[in-house]
Amino acid sequence: MAYETVPGGAASHRSQRSPFRSDAIDIPLGSPEVARKGSDLEYKVRMNAGDSLVYSWTVSGLSDPQKLHYDLHGEMPAGPDNPVGKVAEYIKGHAAESHGTLTALIAGVHGWYLQNLSSKPLVVHLKLSGFYELVPPGEYGNQSGIVANAPRTG
Repeated sequence: MAYETVPGGAASHRSQRSPFRSDAIDIPLGSPEVARKGSDLEYKVRMNAGDSLVYSWTVSGLSDPQKLHYDLHGEMPAGPDNPVGKVAEYIKGHAAESHGTLTALIAGVHGWYLQNLSSKPLVVHLKLSGFYELVPPGEYGNQSGIVANAPRTG
């Protein structure tokens, strides 16, 4: 049996600084008709430029996919080493679910801005696997205090 060498083997491999991980995150979104606070928020993870993750999210409590707005993006805030902040826009739209892969274009926090436009509270169920670090609750990228891998209630 003869084999032909396919070029690019080394170019298609990338070692990662972060270890591989998987997480499940439930993100509650209140109804804007009940109270503005909590009807929109951002949830992000830390990634180095070139790091990748696979994601899948679905929504419970949503009857009309047009009533959930999402914006997947990355941010590197201004700081001592970068006087001007950077934003990498990936994808945005309205949906009841989304599945895909993300390779970070810049170092920083990467994730979703989510906005509930419906009349009922929603929960976004996010699953992640790849090379990233969770942002601790209350820190930049997770100011809403979302706890990953918490047992589901109810």
